[in-house]
Amino acid sequence: MLHQDLFEYKPNQKFDFIISNPPYIVEGDPHVTAWVDSNQPKEALYAADNGLEFYKYLISNGDVFLNPGGEMYFEIGFEQKQELEKFLRTQVLREYNFSKDLNGKWRFLKVRY
Repeated sequence: MLHQDLFEYKPNQKFDFIISNPPYIVEGDPHVTAWVDSNQPKEALYAADNGLEFYKYLISNGDVFLNPGGEMYFEIGFEQKQELEKFLRTQVLREYNFSKDLNGKWRFLKVRY
């Protein structure tokens, strides 16, 4: 396991898979409770670019982080599937697919290189 600032990380090795639950909430999202906003680190919750900053960075740089055939697994915001799908269509990937959670909401993304 590796703990480091993603945007400063310069890999000296590649991985077979990456599992990520990145910050994906847009600042001011009405679904975030006051308790969560007050008690969780802001950098663990909020991301720029409509909450897509980390997904776009990791997916765009997958060849830097992953071995050929490598995969990334993400938790996503329940309203982000459409925007992520639009972005994914611009990327060179072998495949990607979304999965729903137990409540029937789109909450997971798998990307394969």
